[in-house]
Amino acid sequence: AREEDLPCVLLARQHGPGGISMVGMDNVAGAQTATAHLLEAGHRSIALLGGDEHYDYTELRIEGYRKAMSAQGYSPEIHLGTGDQAARSLLAAHRGETPLPSAVFFINDEHALKGLPILIEYGIRIPQDMSVIGFDDSDNALQCIPPLTTIRVPRFLIGKLAGRTILDHIRYPELDVISILLQTELISRQSVLPRKGR
Repeated sequence: AREEDLPCVLLARQHGPGGISMVGMDNVAGAQTATAHLLEAGHRSIALLGGDEHYDYTELRIEGYRKAMSAQGYSPEIHLGTGDQAARSLLAAHRGETPLPSAVFFINDEHALKGLPILIEYGIRIPQDMSVIGFDDSDNALQCIPPLTTIRVPRFLIGKLAGRTILDHIRYPELDVISILLQTELISRQSVLPRKGR
């Protein structure tokens, strides 16, 4: 589109190549909100599970998670890969005497849907033994048992504003690059409990 000088808008991106308009959400702030929610519930050992660093949203959500953890003086623990791979990696890292984290933050709801069965099969009760939070508020969040506390992304508004932005670029060719960053929202469901002995 750039070579042909056609109007272009990137969807659901926070950063991108210069000279292209973008409509996305604040992944860093959303991940900070998710992690802070677990911290406020008394969790101190919180692992981040899932993700591929080739995707910018993974890096941004890791950044937000790290910021929230370090602000309270707690160490991050990150296991990348698909949700099931990350869950297995977490369990392998805590074999023996090392206790499992009391909470996990999946990089998105899709990874949670794949990772939760691994944790449950291991004998972990959600949320009694381990609180879980996701990201995106996709249909997958409601398919999880229990329904997943998650960070809602304003998908409809992103699409609507992207449509308006592309029309504005068509109508006004002299229009400069537009970057719109929308806020996310915490959606509290049954997968997070306050930590025992808080």
